[in-house]
Amino acid sequence: MRTNLKNCSGFTLIELMLVVIIIGALVAMVMPRLAGRTEQAKVGAAQADINANIATALKLYELDNGGYPADTDGGLDALSTKPASANNWKGPYLEKKPLDPWGRS
Repeated sequence: MRTNLKNCSGFTLIELMLVVIIIGALVAMVMPRLAGRTEQAKVGAAQADINANIATALKLYELDNGGYPADTDGGLDALSTKPASANNWKGPYLEKKPLDPWGRS
């Protein structure tokens, strides 16, 4: 039982190299487009968090107390702990001060 090498099926080295080159070219074209998207995603997440959570909490605070928290009240901290100047505080409006996508408060 002798097998003839010409009848064996498989890929040649040139075919494999061609596939690797094509995949490398596709990766080289796609990666630069995706690389800059992480910062845009973080900015979008921060904007969504502000629009959804913080803006709603500020509106509720304003409805209850007749104005927005001042810097002397602790700024956004007034949404989670009662400031001394808030007479009609019905909070907490935020359970905790949220962190932005970069990890800062």
